[in-house]
Amino acid sequence: MDINELEKKIKQIATEKNIREQEVINGILANLELVYSPKDHSEQDREIIDGIKQKILSTLLNCDNQKKIINQATKYDELFDLDRVEMSLMQDAWNELEADRDVFSLAFEIGLTDEGIRKYR
Repeated sequence: MDINELEKKIKQIATEKNIREQEVINGILANLELVYSPKDHSEQDREIIDGIKQKILSTLLNCDNQKKIINQATKYDELFDLDRVEMSLMQDAWNELEADRDVFSLAFEIGLTDEGIRKYR
């Protein structure tokens, strides 16, 4: 598959799923991160990551339309009530949620996908 075929596939998936192309691209990137740069987390870190995922999901579930407008000044530790250790693992937790198609992230917005809402409601 070349770049043109990949672009066509991204457009096709976005159209079929009625989502933005950027959401598809972010999902691809999250999967690449998990597959090609897997992190060997300790059991304790795994538990922390699972807790972070729950905090993210419950926070977004309680937002209007299960979405949150963000910008460069957004403090994720305050938004999701995360401590310093959790903040160091937040990106890994987010990548897992994004790879599972439970959340999406765009330039100025994050939120739950329809699948994520159904799964965690």
